[in-house]
Amino acid sequence: MSEANRPSSTMKLRTTLSKYGMFIILVLIFVAGALLSPSFLKLKNLTNVSRQIAVYSVLGFGMTILLISGVNDLSMGSTLALAGFLGTEFYLWCGSLLLGILAAILIGMLVGLLNGLSVTILKLPPFIATMAMDMVVRGFLYIYSGGIPIYQIEKMN
Repeated sequence: MSEANRPSSTMKLRTTLSKYGMFIILVLIFVAGALLSPSFLKLKNLTNVSRQIAVYSVLGFGMTILLISGVNDLSMGSTLALAGFLGTEFYLWCGSLLLGILAAILIGMLVGLLNGLSVTILKLPPFIATMAMDMVVRGFLYIYSGGIPIYQIEKMN
């Protein structure tokens, strides 16, 4: 390889950073947290952080697939709230956690199906369709719940 065709060291660095930059930043944040706080690497803290990011991770994976395909879903947050609220209501009504979880999943799937049908059959732009669904779902949830969240769930046997 001649000197003119050989990639420069700055070009190699740019390629490496664009490929692994986010992973490098994550590792640096992890190392900084471990150095600054003695309780950072404790099992209790790592479990707590994992619980806090679980829902956002699942939503993020779903949104990533949508963004890769060139669309966006603005109704995700409201759909999550509706599915969680109605799933909890169903759990309190029937006493079965499994059925409550299944109800929440079905509600989320129904809203997603309505979004998909409005984009494919009605030919609405995904931005408009999901923004409208966000408003509808949020309004329905507000009317159904009376604006009052569920604070405490009694443990059912």
